[in-house]
Amino acid sequence: MVRDDRKCPATQACAVLVTRRAGGLALITQPDHAALAGLLAEHWGNERFAIPAARESLVCAARHHDDGWLELDRRPTYNAQQQRPAHFTELPLSETIGPYGRGVESVYRRDPHAGALASMHFSGFYTSRWGCGSGSASPDPLARQVVAEQEARWMPALREAWGYRGRRSDFDAATWHAYEVLQAVDLLSLAIGLMDLDGPGGSGEALDMAATLARLDQPGGGRILTSVPTDAAGEHLAIRLQPAGPGRLELDPYPFGEPELEVAMPSRELDDRAYASPEEVAVALHAADARERRVTLAVPGQR
Repeated sequence: MVRDDRKCPATQACAVLVTRRAGGLALITQPDHAALAGLLAEHWGNERFAIPAARESLVCAARHHDDGWLELDRRPTYNAQQQRPAHFTELPLSETIGPYGRGVESVYRRDPHAGALASMHFSGFYTSRWGCGSGSASPDPLARQVVAEQEARWMPALREAWGYRGRRSDFDAATWHAYEVLQAVDLLSLAIGLMDLDGPGGSGEALDMAATLARLDQPGGGRILTSVPTDAAGEHLAIRLQPAGPGRLELDPYPFGEPELEVAMPSRELDDRAYASPEEVAVALHAADARERRVTLAVPGQR
């Protein structure tokens, strides 16, 4: 089971992934999502998908890229209009920009190269993941501020991490490769947390994973991770995520070193009802037992 020692306070609600399933609400915390992203980064790479040269920094960035949520976790996150826990995509940028930015700074203190990857990830929210996504740059002035500040922050950090060793162009290519793998493991971890993988699986239209992030009612069928790099200078592929029975998700093409990779993520179940206050949400959340959601990632057709 993927575990993390960064816990939400026992008396307040956390910033969470929220989905409706089986007549209730399923909640997953950001630290648990990030811990799984870090594990996926550790296992990334095979004959088709190269292990990033900046692997250690990638793993650090993946594990800690959402540490800014930890500060937000110290205050209740609540959708007052719908009287329920707030899904993480529902929090306005004006509330998240400061805490998330300070979380990125904490990654710099761990590892400057990892911090730069976290900066690129943060600013990528508003630049269509620096071209990996299918959208366009955000026109929000606050979003443009994030992009400008993070670009200015990561440039000296990358120069420090490069250290004038080897070709700078090779180092920069390796950094962007690591960033793009970070996007893939982030979205795959989110997919594992948001998709309903308890059913029999089956066929159906595969949707762009990034386009489904805001949905509490997740559609059935598969997902697509777009623009996943094979290496620092290679092609970019779309990976199809296809449910293939309870607790099984097939990836085509498959990016990990093992033909099967079992992962787990804690999920807490709440009644799908009106909650009168953030405090009521917090009490219900922390009274709920965590259910271990186990998923096997596999090569298609292999049992």
